[in-house]
Amino acid sequence: MHFFDIKNIAFTALGLPVSYLELVTFLFGLLSTYLASRNNILNWPTGIINAVLYFIVCIQIRLYIELFMQVYILIVSGYGWRNWKTTRGENIITTISIRNRIILAASIIIGTIAFGFFAENLYLLLPSIFVGPAPDAFINSFIMMVSIAAFLLLAKRKLECWILWITGSVVGAALTFKNHYYFLSIEYIIFLGLALYALYYWNRQMKNEQDQ
Repeated sequence: MHFFDIKNIAFTALGLPVSYLELVTFLFGLLSTYLASRNNILNWPTGIINAVLYFIVCIQIRLYIELFMQVYILIVSGYGWRNWKTTRGENIITTISIRNRIILAASIIIGTIAFGFFAENLYLLLPSIFVGPAPDAFINSFIMMVSIAAFLLLAKRKLECWILWITGSVVGAALTFKNHYYFLSIEYIIFLGLALYALYYWNRQMKNEQDQ
């Protein structure tokens, strides 16, 4: 049994087995989020490693929709790494305009409805792969749309990315707790704490830059 095998169990938490692959994936995600909260460019390479590892996890547990999300993360991470590198001496944090906030909110709502409907009916298109409608399709779609928007705003160093991460973490923690995935709930709560810290840290850094 090799390291990348999801059946290679490291320990059991709250009655659920956690593989070495899942553990390392979580740790890289945690490290990447912490570095992002500190406005550190190394969040991108660590995030890329996290996305690759999670891609391997998704293949083994047949989370096919999540595979597309990881591909998106890899693309945006490459863009974000390049963008942060070209502005390395600036580290300028900004906010988006009210108009763009409205467009962003509308895009998340429309995307949630569209993708939620698609996910809920995917089993009709691919019955050999999906045995039934996806549970909590619209809630999961909302979390995914929020994450997509948050990654893009993070790549552009926009403060609002952390508001989106906080929103996604709260919804994700509630959903996983409702479905008795307690270990995942704990993960969401940890990321929620990091996102709250990041919002405070980025807001303070942005104000310091404006005062200079």
